[in-house]
Amino acid sequence: MPSITFTRKHILEALAIKGHVHRKWLEVLPPYAYENTRERQGRRYNGRDLIFFLIVQFLIEHYGMSLDIIARFSQNLARFLDKPLSMSATGYLVINIDMGEIKVAQTGLTVEPSIIMPLETPLKRYRAYLGHDIDEPKQSTLPFAFKMLNNRKRG
Repeated sequence: MPSITFTRKHILEALAIKGHVHRKWLEVLPPYAYENTRERQGRRYNGRDLIFFLIVQFLIEHYGMSLDIIARFSQNLARFLDKPLSMSATGYLVINIDMGEIKVAQTGLTVEPSIIMPLETPLKRYRAYLGHDIDEPKQSTLPFAFKMLNNRKRG
């Protein structure tokens, strides 16, 4: 089964950013800064790339982080996102900038100096862009079934 691929246009649309901003991210942030690309050939992205850019955007907008700081751990972030990640994951992404370590924690508490961001936010935006329900579907048939059983007992 082929995986979902995105073009640059899709990435710009999902992030609601201008092309020059994305181009700067590609120039500065590993692993994209190290990729050799051929002239006049469009780059293809996958779901991991989109989540990576959503996390970068969150760090810039909510924490005011510069690209130079993000570049210190972006290679490890990309490697971390290569591992399977549940799209309904809850918890926090814990980023130790000095060590470049990335991990998921269920609570926002840590003893080491780290940036802690909710993992749910970029994953919700990812699901929303793909057209999935942002909230989990609610089961609506169960209460009706109980009502039917109660009516049978009375009759």
